[in-house]
Amino acid sequence: MRKVLLVFSALMAAGVVALLAWTNCPAPLANRTNQLHLVPPESWSAEDIAKINAIVFDQTIIYPRSLKIGQSSQYELTLSGLPDSIQAAGKTWQVHIYSELILPGFLNQSEGMFSQAVQPKNPLQFTWEVAALDERSTEGVLRTYVKYVAPQEQVESQLLSVTNLPLHSSSLLGLSISGVNSLAVAILLVAGLAGSLGLTRPRD
Repeated sequence: MRKVLLVFSALMAAGVVALLAWTNCPAPLANRTNQLHLVPPESWSAEDIAKINAIVFDQTIIYPRSLKIGQSSQYELTLSGLPDSIQAAGKTWQVHIYSELILPGFLNQSEGMFSQAVQPKNPLQFTWEVAALDERSTEGVLRTYVKYVAPQEQVESQLLSVTNLPLHSSSLLGLSISGVNSLAVAILLVAGLAGSLGLTRPRD
């Protein structure tokens, strides 16, 4: 009986290690990079449109492929190579970037449209903190726009990119991360009790 209790305790402890490994495993991340062209308003001259269209910059998106229920992760958008200003229509226009992440069914800590002015020679970065509340699959959408602003004048924002980002969340036997942690604690207590009984019990 003593050996049975010790073996049982060791197996329970191994189960706890496996559960904790599952809860502490970070969300798998994907990295997507592509080149985009700056988009000018259609109201500008053909010469200005061709000049602005020739400007190329890099878009990099880092995002989670999947989440566990109760787990948080981050979406990150980086734009590099953008000019901070352009010359068009006889004026100097400051370049502003707008972006929003739409993620149905998941908790998005930064909902809505966010904007930043491009700074000289500095990449532009947007981040969103997200969390999974239950088991589901969704198709996230990341939209990015550009707006040109001159003193006392601005033009309608232009769509730069639309990126679909699939995401799904999962559980372990229907339990969230906190639920699995609680289960691990309970198993650890049982394993400890079984181990102490095995050590104190006289040999059969």
